[in-house]
Amino acid sequence: GDLNMNKEVAFSALRQVLLFIGGILVGKGFIDQTMLETLIPAIVTICVSIWGLVAKSKDQAKIAQK
Repeated sequence: GDLNMNKEVAFSALRQVLLFIGGILVGKGFIDQTMLETLIPAIVTICVSIWGLVAKSKDQAKIAQK
């Protein structure tokens, strides 16, 4: 219930932060818009995967404690 809601909010916020940082990097000429549009989904996907692994390992730890 709540964990999924928090996850959606967290990844939405992460995407906004990445867009903000990416906008600064594009403005300074470190990366271009195409690179930014490629990187953000990739970073979000990696974070989602890590979140899933961490959540799964916590669940398994709870099961092991019982």
